[in-house]
Amino acid sequence: MLDATGRHREAAALFDSVSRWRVPTLASSHFARSRAWGMTHAANALAAAGDAGTLLVRADTIARYGMQSGYGRDQRLSHHVRGLALAARGDDAAAAGELRASIRSPSLGYTRSNAELARVLLRLRRPAEAVQTLQPALRGYVDGANLYVARSELHELLARSWDAAFVAMPTSSARDSATTHYAAVVRAWRDGDPPFRARADSATMRIAALSKR
Repeated sequence: MLDATGRHREAAALFDSVSRWRVPTLASSHFARSRAWGMTHAANALAAAGDAGTLLVRADTIARYGMQSGYGRDQRLSHHVRGLALAARGDDAAAAGELRASIRSPSLGYTRSNAELARVLLRLRRPAEAVQTLQPALRGYVDGANLYVARSELHELLARSWDAAFVAMPTSSARDSATTHYAAVVRAWRDGDPPFRARADSATMRIAALSKR
């Protein structure tokens, strides 16, 4: 909740604190899993705060703990954090490679990687690939892996991706898909707090613009 409301540094501190909590009776692999997982959440918050200077060092630590975990997802988390670091440096091409490497399952993995990869692909003007990256994230279960990025955020990214695809090659299917996903954003956020309501208003304007095309 802290991260979603823009309190990124507080969220990072909380995630780092949680990642250090250890239950003496549990196996060391469980601690490794929790450490890698919590540090990755903290890295997302730091990147959102614009504090990406330590992300590569953090990625090395996450890689070390991740390899001690029995979860295949945890063994790939360091790629996600390296992708964030490279994106912060403006190296989107390299960031895309790292973020792809972090995705163990496109629908049941750490779906925040799908979202971050889509943002990178949009900056690289590859909207069709962004659509392909995002669609599976909406098809997974609503619990588990899919808890880590809001479905409304996925709809917003899909709307932007279809919108960009429509600009590149105007087709009715791209326009209709963009409109459908923008409408989901409006329904979710039109009565929300000011930052979310502003995003709903932006989606409403894009629906109006697309209706004239």
